[in-house]
Amino acid sequence: MPKAPIGRPAMGWEDAVALTGFILVAVGQASNQVLARGLAGSVPPFSLAFFRWSIIAVGLAPFAITAIRDGKIPLAQNLWPILAAGFLGMFLCGGPVYIAGITTTAIHIALIFALSPIMVLLISAALGIEHIGPLQWLGTALALAGALLIVSGGHLETLTQSSAAWGDLLVVGAMLGWSGYTLVQSRVAPRASLLARVSLFSAAGALCSLPPALQEMWATPAAVFTRGRSRPMSSPASCPV
Repeated sequence: MPKAPIGRPAMGWEDAVALTGFILVAVGQASNQVLARGLAGSVPPFSLAFFRWSIIAVGLAPFAITAIRDGKIPLAQNLWPILAAGFLGMFLCGGPVYIAGITTTAIHIALIFALSPIMVLLISAALGIEHIGPLQWLGTALALAGALLIVSGGHLETLTQSSAAWGDLLVVGAMLGWSGYTLVQSRVAPRASLLARVSLFSAAGALCSLPPALQEMWATPAAVFTRGRSRPMSSPASCPV
């Protein structure tokens, strides 16, 4: 008698885990955008990014150490790719976004970052990794037009005349960095777990943020370390994943 298939329950669990992961990523990104606006001008941006990524790197370090010890992450061959991923995904999406929050809104930041999958698709097409069909081109054009319409409030001249334009441009740069990170990170030590690689990427992002963070700590130590209205750097709200 043939055995009943046993693979479906496992797929059900995998689907649930994947859905939970997508929700957590969305919540994490949204909290970062709200954080950028909420702490705008009150906490030095690169110090905030440095402590945020340092805490994540240290928290996930056991996964990275295990992967390195097991030979799943050869550091000699992956050092520069790790630094590149940390710069694109953690550095560019850290301090610059917090600076942008001074002049632009959390909604604008979220809308611009929502264009990242489109940029990934366009970059993949340009590199010959993906083929874009007519419907995909149409969807891409509509998404870009819709985001541009909402960010400009229906008045395209505001994109050049408004003081928020500089903040939006910083977010565009961060979004492009995140798109590059999306393409790079999956090619760095693919045998290692995602958490192990995120630990190393976060450490690289913290390292890139360290020079400007040290300058901020030297120039305005009270804003970085003092508890009070400025919200402390050690606050859990300042370190969303």
